[in-house]
Amino acid sequence: MIKEKRHYLLVECTADVSAMRDFEKDLQNEMMRCIGEIDYHTVNPRFERLEGDRGFIISGTVEGFGRLIVALSMIKRIGGADIAMFTLKRSGTVTGLMKGMDEREG
Repeated sequence: MIKEKRHYLLVECTADVSAMRDFEKDLQNEMMRCIGEIDYHTVNPRFERLEGDRGFIISGTVEGFGRLIVALSMIKRIGGADIAMFTLKRSGTVTGLMKGMDEREG
């Protein structure tokens, strides 16, 4: 079996996502609503982890990565809170994604 190639995306939000209950589940539901079930399974998004109060890392297949970015840009409300999401960086690995982010903050 061939391993699925994935890309990782660092996303910053306007709302405090660390305080939201069930953020991961609500995000998946909104993505499915925005891009549809077939595209959702093509993208195969995975919530990787939170990054601070307003950021998170999400991954998707290389083939469906464009649709992942479109889905994130279309989401305007999660868990009853208004939200906007901005993509900061894209990489093939989480290590590559975080490289250089510490220098930017300092």
